[in-house]
Amino acid sequence: MGYGRAGSVVVHDVLDYALVVGCPAKIIGWVDKSGYQMTMIRETDKHIIMYSVAEKEEYLITKKVWI
Repeated sequence: MGYGRAGSVVVHDVLDYALVVGCPAKIIGWVDKSGYQMTMIRETDKHIIMYSVAEKEEYLITKKVWI
């Protein structure tokens, strides 16, 4: 589940919790389940680990591969 702004043209699946804008849509940030901004803790080959200050919890986001 990603979040897009009005007028964004999404041509691929969007990573969970990604905030996208533009044409074509590009990731500009990350938001938690409540819509608050998250910060990246670290990134690996397969995952992105984000932290939500508002919810005081970590999110493990699995990167998707587009064919």
